Amino acid sequence: MVHYDYDADGDLTWSESAYVESFTVRDDTHIDFTLTKGLMWSDGNGEFTTRDVQYSYDRMKTGHYAGNFVAYDRVEILDKYNATIVLKHAFAPFIIATLCEGVGTIVCAKAVEAVGGTFTTKMPAICGPYLFEWEPRQYVKLTPNPQWTGRKPAYANINLIFITEMNAAALAFEAGEIDCTRISPSTYERYLRDTPANSSLTVAGALQAMYLSMNQDHPKLQDIRVRKAIQQTVNADAILQGAYGDAAERAYGIVPPGVLGKRDQSKYSYDPAKARALLASS
Repeated sequence: MVHYDYDADGDLTWSESAYVESFTVRDDTHIDFTLTKGLMWSDGNGEFTTRDVQYSYDRMKTGHYAGNFVAYDRVEILDKYNATIVLKHAFAPFIIATLCEGVGTIVCAKAVEAVGGTFTTKMPAICGPYLFEWEPRQYVKLTPNPQWTGRKPAYANINLIFITEMNAAALAFEAGEIDCTRISPSTYERYLRDTPANSSLTVAGALQAMYLSMNQDHPKLQDIRVRKAIQQTVNADAILQGAYGDAAERAYGIVPPGVLGKRDQSKYSYDPAKARALLASS
């Protein structure tokens, strides 16, 4: 019902979706919302209502993604368009980690119940600007939904082609076979020097850190001197250069850059001599 995205500069932006007229966090455990009237589900499954929201969230309390809904209690329906999401307790990540993620997708209660509560790649009903066709590992096709009465999308048709090799995707982009693509760090470095004609390069923000962890229960790693020695042998700068072409920002702890609490420096550095001395003393 709300969503976040990255703009052309890679900055995080928020907006209410076409499905809601209002969305208000009343207090720590109550979120009030009003749905947009007149949005219809495909295949004659009726109007999009608060019953669909309630059904969608309730069915997620069990199953693979129940962890995203541990703070969720219920949806209190006032009428077809007005309801309140009630949490068991205050949980700040609920909006971004639940409502704005795929697990927060609303499904059509009538259509999903008619197919037994579960489905695979064919959606029982769609309420949105596009009809959806998905062939796993091959493509996703989005075509105009003639029943959609909300805001019109920027593109009439979208074809998403699965290209697992990013270098092959870059070649397809340069050949004009595709309009946009994700590229590898090595291609990014090349594009910084020479961006293809009539193209733009965008770096989207990402809250992710790659790190080395050690199993302290392993007999050989229980000695802290051994673990510190391993730390001294990791050349983070060389890894960033070799694996990411210096496209990734260096992190100094498990909290990634861009998140409150990140470190600005490390207590250790690449020093094989210190590593050997630590191992000799262990």
